Amino acid sequence: MNFQPEQNFNFQQQFEIPEENFVQSAQEEFAQPSHETESQPLEPEQFRKVFIGGLSYKTDDEKFKAYFSKYGELVDYVVMKDKESGKSRGFGFVTYTNSAQVDELMRNRPHIIDGRQIEPKRATPREDSGRQEVQATVKKLFIGGLKDAITEEDLKSYFSCYGNITDCVIMKDKEKNTSRGFGFITFDDYDPVDKIIIEKHHLINGINLQCQKALPKESQNNRANSNNRGPRAPFNNSGGGRSRQGGFGMNGQHAQFEGMNNFGNFNQMSMNQRRNSGPMRNNRGFGNRSQGPYG
Repeated sequence: MNFQPEQNFNFQQQFEIPEENFVQSAQEEFAQPSHETESQPLEPEQFRKVFIGGLSYKTDDEKFKAYFSKYGELVDYVVMKDKESGKSRGFGFVTYTNSAQVDELMRNRPHIIDGRQIEPKRATPREDSGRQEVQATVKKLFIGGLKDAITEEDLKSYFSCYGNITDCVIMKDKEKNTSRGFGFITFDDYDPVDKIIIEKHHLINGINLQCQKALPKESQNNRANSNNRGPRAPFNNSGGGRSRQGGFGMNGQHAQFEGMNNFGNFNQMSMNQRRNSGPMRNNRGFGNRSQGPYG
């Protein structure tokens, strides 16, 4: 995603990732009355929550609510604000009553509020906050755990329900012409990849697939050079092989796909800094507690 200054939304600089206990405390403060009933429970929140980036600083809570209510019933909404000034930080969250309403919101992109095109993105579940690649915005999906019983047509048939597929390939051994156990699917949009990752469990022909966002090798090298934090963790302990030409980073016997941390370096901040960097909700009395960018 490319943004311009004041229209620019820098994920790495704007977001902060709380520690687990701090997130739980903030979540309790921000809790809304439950719509859940015994007969009709809500879907898990990560399927119903959307991050909204690139907001104009003029957009207030009421205008924010009015706009996103057009696509479904909201159970929660917030424009994140600076503790000291009370001004918008340029992003927020909306939570719908069901995931179909999130799908409707994403189908109707682009969205423009107060003259600015905003950037909606399915919110990252809390349990995945430590997985940097989950937060990246990509159109390409890495699929591991493939067996010989799964063909490219099987992959297309299964994943086409998420969006328009532009490329699908199962990587094969050049000499034996057998599957190397992994492949790639490319969509024409980033949202299908986000949805696949959030849903997590994908089964084809009785085989549980391992899905992960794929980043170009150049992006991984750039991140490694800038951070100098040592070797990247492999996707798993059994996948991988030699490099695919034109493509995505592989190293030795491990398939490596590292994502960008769009949500900054919150873990390097002191607890006081974390508490002082959180949002304020108008007329809700939440003070200076921080919620963080989680679904």
